[in-house]
Amino acid sequence: MPFLNPDYTHPHQDNIIDGIQKILSNSDRAMELLQKCHETPYEISIIKSFYTQPYVLSERKICLFVPPMQENVTLENALDYYGCLVELANLRDGKARPKDNLHSVETQQNQHLFNLDIILEMFEIIEELEDSGYKAKQEIRAHGFKKLYSAWKKEEDYQELINIYWSIL
Repeated sequence: MPFLNPDYTHPHQDNIIDGIQKILSNSDRAMELLQKCHETPYEISIIKSFYTQPYVLSERKICLFVPPMQENVTLENALDYYGCLVELANLRDGKARPKDNLHSVETQQNQHLFNLDIILEMFEIIEELEDSGYKAKQEIRAHGFKKLYSAWKKEEDYQELINIYWSIL
């Protein structure tokens, strides 16, 4: 069977990227991070997929997987992209996602702590987007982070946030 070499580029990539930029422009924090990340050029690709998922491929490449029938940006896409920017900035600052022995419990725990830190960063822009009229807090509930968000709002200590994160996995 010959290899077909399909094009996985999302048919509405430009529209989705433009929409992400428009949404994030309502957050000063997001705009600061965008500016920081643009100091070293990087590429963003919107890839056709059956599910939505963000992925930082390298210091110069971000991919968002988006269902092919989706024509317009969603708030989830913008938040996923912001999470990628947080990871990209961390990577460039020498704080890479742990990749040693992905089967070890320690590496998996460190991966989850890395994810938690990104989620906590996202809570900051969710507040700004909510103030701009977006229903950003609905995304928190949709992803099961309501309890974590409430603890973050109450300024619980980091260990408590970790405990809540583990309880919702």
